[in-house]
Amino acid sequence: YKALVWYGGAPYVQKVHRVLILGGSGGCGTTGIQIAKALGASEVIATTSGANADYVKALGADIVINYHSSNWWEVVPDDTVDVIYDTVGQAGTG
Repeated sequence: YKALVWYGGAPYVQKVHRVLILGGSGGCGTTGIQIAKALGASEVIATTSGANADYVKALGADIVINYHSSNWWEVVPDDTVDVIYDTVGQAGTG
């Protein structure tokens, strides 16, 4: 909550807001997806393994990036995300 509201500028009501959540299927990531949507994010992008793709979509992620097969920085175009919420904080996780 603090990361998305204090640092990320939520609630997202004045313009289109795209939020990228790294580690979407973990404890902080799943909560982050739901909070971002509840606070008005127009689009939530989440990284997760392929096995958890349906799970994070069910939580509200609009786009899912499988970090085993793609790097998010190669999939998401430059300057198209307003907030990045990194719940992993380590290399090799997309």
